Amino acid sequence: MSRASETTSDAPVSVDNGGAPEQRQQRDAAREQLRQMLVGRHVCPYCGHQYAGGPEPCPHCTMEDTPATRQATKARIGPWYVLQPRNPAAPGMKYATLLALIHKGQVTARSVIRGPTTHQLWRFAAHVRGVSREFGLCYSCSGSIERTASVCPYCQRSQQPPPDPDVLLESRAVPPGVGAGGGEPAGNPPSHAA
Repeated sequence: MSRASETTSDAPVSVDNGGAPEQRQQRDAAREQLRQMLVGRHVCPYCGHQYAGGPEPCPHCTMEDTPATRQATKARIGPWYVLQPRNPAAPGMKYATLLALIHKGQVTARSVIRGPTTHQLWRFAAHVRGVSREFGLCYSCSGSIERTASVCPYCQRSQQPPPDPDVLLESRAVPPGVGAGGGEPAGNPPSHAA
């Protein structure tokens, strides 16, 4: 019998440097194929649509990907989202931007939104603390309130947004026995609400 140290062979020796030359070539070929697939492709930073890149606006959301539009978008990005069927991947916005959209009529009481006071769960805007009063409604009891009300006169719930509405709120521990729907607003408005 011969010893292993005395055996000579022309077969590649596998060492801990990436494996045999064939394996490295296969990996390099796969990487090159991936690079070629991405050449000329672009992902719109505003809506996520993939298209053949170029200087023209995105064919899906019509936004131009320029340094100026990116800078303007960065200045408005925040933790508030409005569910948009045409662009569900739209970036979030700051609270002030959300209020501006409400005042322009682009976000209504029936719009679906999420933000810090919803713990990033989707809700109708009329059921969101700090937002519902813009529609003259209490988020909790749906009672009629003034836009400037800090407390609902019917259920005594605070209508104020958090001190900094653009910062995500810390979540509290869920008590045992409370399900995922535990924080839903009351379904029926009080009889004295108009």
